Amino acid sequence: VLHYFSLMNKAQKGAGILMTEFKKASITNSSFIDNSAYYDGGGMFCESSNDVASLIIRYDLFSDNQAHKGAGISGLKISFVFVMFSKFTRNYASSMGSGVYMQLTHIFLNKKNMYLSNNVGYRCAGVNTISTEVISNINCLFLNNSQGGVCAVFLSIVTNINCIFIKNSHPDDKDGIMTVMSGNKVVNIKSTF
Repeated sequence: VLHYFSLMNKAQKGAGILMTEFKKASITNSSFIDNSAYYDGGGMFCESSNDVASLIIRYDLFSDNQAHKGAGISGLKISFVFVMFSKFTRNYASSMGSGVYMQLTHIFLNKKNMYLSNNVGYRCAGVNTISTEVISNINCLFLNNSQGGVCAVFLSIVTNINCIFIKNSHPDDKDGIMTVMSGNKVVNIKSTF
């Protein structure tokens, strides 16, 4: 998908884009603004039962979207997710992951993205992952997100390289990086808090 524009759509899931049972998808130079999903994926919802499905998000804007989970992007059972050069701002999730919410993903690579300007969620506003094996944040900015910048749940290795975390809040973590449940490991390399 190239140069897609989604404005003020409403749906149960995936108000901007709904993708199911795909093997490879790429969203480039697109905008998802003021979309609302009752359940998951205000801007976009992606789900695949295929163990090799990949999703690439490049140069996209996710702004002012709302959903229960994943107000910007919500994904389920995707092997590889690569988000780069994209901006997530003022998204609201009533539950988890106002910027990005991923569940049952093998690898989540987050490069040169901005999560800023009041992404708000009940649990983790920037990036929220559940049962994701590897999460790498490279050259990302997490600014002024409520309920934490990055949240990893269940057996994740989270690596933050050259990332900046400023004014992210969470009651359980002064740095705004929240990891919960068992088996998580966080490695910070040249990151600023």
